[in-house]
Amino acid sequence: AEDGIRYRSPSRGLGDVYKRQCQCFLYIRFCTCTKQSLQKCTCTEIKHAMKGKTAAVFFGFTHCPEICPTTLYELTNWIDMLGDEGKDLNVFFISVDPVRDTPQRMKKYLSRFSNRITGITGDPNEINKLTKAWYIYTNRVTLGDGEYTMDHTASIFLLRVDGSLHGTIDYKDTTNVALQKLRHLLSL
Repeated sequence: AEDGIRYRSPSRGLGDVYKRQCQCFLYIRFCTCTKQSLQKCTCTEIKHAMKGKTAAVFFGFTHCPEICPTTLYELTNWIDMLGDEGKDLNVFFISVDPVRDTPQRMKKYLSRFSNRITGITGDPNEINKLTKAWYIYTNRVTLGDGEYTMDHTASIFLLRVDGSLHGTIDYKDTTNVALQKLRHLLSL
């Protein structure tokens, strides 16, 4: 691209991935999206929330020591920097550790970041289906004393208005690169 950033576009063979991403939200029958009001949402409502607006989707967990809080902090800053330009961007934080990430825990954790970030948690089996459908790497790592952490994919997925994958923001992308990618997504 002339701005020096490469954008992913759907190519042959990826169509099934996009279809599985969108359909996957139907699988989470008892999920809870935790906005600041801790309202309960059905999966159809979540799918509806993702469709019709562009979206940034990040998978993580509330006990994460570095990547998740850093990414959510950066997302909060990017939302602020976009201002009105980003009003049509939905942002979702989907737990990869639903056993510990209860709706109450998600609400408390996300209260430190933008109120535009919607948290999603649910039944562990259903969240597992979701991460597999999105090809998200997750691995529970035992730390000792019964504690554990989660290894997981650290990219932010960017979705077009129709729910298809536009591209990603890498954990190591600079603020300028991330904003260019978000602006490009919002311009489609």
